[in-house]
Amino acid sequence: MKRKISALILSVLITAVLAGCGTEKGKALSGFDIKHKTKSEQSFTAAENGEWLLEWDGEHYRVLLKNQNNGTVWSALPSELLAPTFDEDGYEKINNPQLENPLTVQYINPENMQLEVLYGYSGSLKKGAYEIERINGGIKITYYFDSKQISVPVEYRLIENGLNVSVNPKNITEGDFKVYSIALSPFFCSVSNSSADGYLFVPSGSGALIKPSEWSADVSYTCSYPVYGEDGQLKNTGNSGITNTQPVRLPVYGAANGDRAVLAIIENGAESASINCNVGNIKFGFSSVYAGFEIRGVAANGSYSENAQLSPLSVSFIPLNGDKANYNGMAEAYRNYLKDSFGLKKISDEVPVSLTFLGAVYVDADFLGIPYKSLYPATTIGGALSIVKDITEKTGISPAVNLKGFGLSGLSAGKPAGGLKTASVLGGKKDMEALTAFCKADTAGLYMDYNITRFSSSGAGISKAFDYARNTVGQKALVHKRILGSDKEENTAEYFVARDKLVQLGKKAADNARGLGIGGISLSDAASGKYSDYSVQSFYTGNGFANDYRTIADYNRKNGSKMLAEGANLYAAVTADIITGAPDCSDKNDLFYTDIPFYQLVFKGYVPMTCSAVNLAADSKERVLSAAEGGMGLGFMLTENYDNSLFSAEENIFHSVLYSAVSQSTQETVSEYGGFFEKINGAAVKEHRLLSKTLRSTVYDNGVTVYVNYGNKAENTAAGTVEAGSFIYTEEKQ
Repeated sequence: MKRKISALILSVLITAVLAGCGTEKGKALSGFDIKHKTKSEQSFTAAENGEWLLEWDGEHYRVLLKNQNNGTVWSALPSELLAPTFDEDGYEKINNPQLENPLTVQYINPENMQLEVLYGYSGSLKKGAYEIERINGGIKITYYFDSKQISVPVEYRLIENGLNVSVNPKNITEGDFKVYSIALSPFFCSVSNSSADGYLFVPSGSGALIKPSEWSADVSYTCSYPVYGEDGQLKNTGNSGITNTQPVRLPVYGAANGDRAVLAIIENGAESASINCNVGNIKFGFSSVYAGFEIRGVAANGSYSENAQLSPLSVSFIPLNGDKANYNGMAEAYRNYLKDSFGLKKISDEVPVSLTFLGAVYVDADFLGIPYKSLYPATTIGGALSIVKDITEKTGISPAVNLKGFGLSGLSAGKPAGGLKTASVLGGKKDMEALTAFCKADTAGLYMDYNITRFSSSGAGISKAFDYARNTVGQKALVHKRILGSDKEENTAEYFVARDKLVQLGKKAADNARGLGIGGISLSDAASGKYSDYSVQSFYTGNGFANDYRTIADYNRKNGSKMLAEGANLYAAVTADIITGAPDCSDKNDLFYTDIPFYQLVFKGYVPMTCSAVNLAADSKERVLSAAEGGMGLGFMLTENYDNSLFSAEENIFHSVLYSAVSQSTQETVSEYGGFFEKINGAAVKEHRLLSKTLRSTVYDNGVTVYVNYGNKAENTAAGTVEAGSFIYTEEKQ
């Protein structure tokens, strides 16, 4: 009997060890064929439609997109260099090879594990080491890098309004040198460094512009922003290097110069993409913004995944001309794309105010001198009801209400999705029934927030022993946190939910909210971030995260509930009934010339939006101005109670949130802003203008124009004087 028990224990231990070691091997990329064929062709037309031609220029190794109506030509090479130029002796001038480059490949040198670079133009095309094929609707070029035994097939297809460039990582081949990342057409979105009015568009936060004419150096100024923010596994680690506070929420970028502009849309593989800038290099004479894609993942300690991700990657380039050749035209084109791809629809009624209530939080306590953690009720369910009633009665405005941190562990991770239960210190069933009844009748909706991405203990069908995401070397992927005011890491045991359990957990959260009588859910961590799981190859480099979120949102909607998306990335924004914490500025990178409300230009009049909490802003008046500029409602974060023990809370968000301390200013701000918001309710943005560095105007499609002055002195406008730090608006009859 003892032998049987010992054997059983040993079996369990072996199973546990195996479960904790190694990832799913997945499918390796095919080996490089050293006997590969090469095939070049003379110039030919590969595809055409009513407006566009897609051609191969065999003499110069270029894929050309030609407009049949106005004669404009677009390519990976800056348009100014497409026509040949000659020196004084009559010889054709040679462009910098970097500008001709259609593909950049980063690979891992096995001798030192460092990243090195290959260029498609100099390393493949000029050497004749490529194969070109005609495919349905376009051209396929396989770039061979024989010295490193790497090949990358790239497909160029004509689409209705431009060009789609794609790579299927499954078709990449390699030998000992492993592919880490690729960049597609890095100078398709480019501007001459000498152009006075040319700019690059980067979707950092709300959006930003770079003026290359302001920068000049022997080497490039660069910046790089992961799409949808940094992979959760890498945050606060030595391998991070990302300090931006305003991530890229939309997988889009562009460039404009005079009467020409181009919008680039990352259609596939956005989770593994980054948006990169190359600015001011005098050797190039041009600056660019482009998309790079991770083919292999990297762990917090710098270890790369053995195998590559296999999800398709693609970027579509949409040329714009004339009065559409600017960031307004880009926003319109992107919104049209979202209408076609995600069913984005115009709405008639938006939300003027959102209230986020912070529920419970763990604080330090002691019993007879013995320290322990106690769950402090920052806002009870009944307290939330009292505050909502007070605001609605005194302002006449119906807010959207979000309950955050109301699960068993409050704002901390604890059990997944808060254990799908409400913390008892916050109130009982009758309290929730009273709150849901009032919100159903007198507000713009009640939502419960669930953290479905992180956990520290088993619950809600998720096991701490098995259901965690893994890093590139097969270990549990820890959530890394920094101690406030220190570079030291907190000693936590917090994990990411296994990606193959994420949808199931999200559906349970949706069911739980409906069971409480709450009409909507919020998945704030999932709406605003992403993470990888190297247990399954389809989840490498963050892939599939957007689809997982949309699956949960579709399930929730089919069951009659709504979605609130806080700090929404694209996949959350297009499925949201309201976006809260919409970005109102960029990351303020030194390269940025100015911020623009691109995010708002896209979604205003289509998805209700409120700004980040006004009462938490360093300058609350400026946040209200940015809301007016972008046509957003106002957001507030509030608590019912406050205690000095909150200083010991891990979450450092309890300043300026106590309602009794901010009630008067909150009510005054809401009332004053409400009159303006009524005028733009349901309207879309027709045009945004930068009148000066500090003065802007936004024209809405219902005839309202708002002028916003961020400066410290009054400004005169066509509508009258705008005092410093204020806004005015005018109305035209339609």
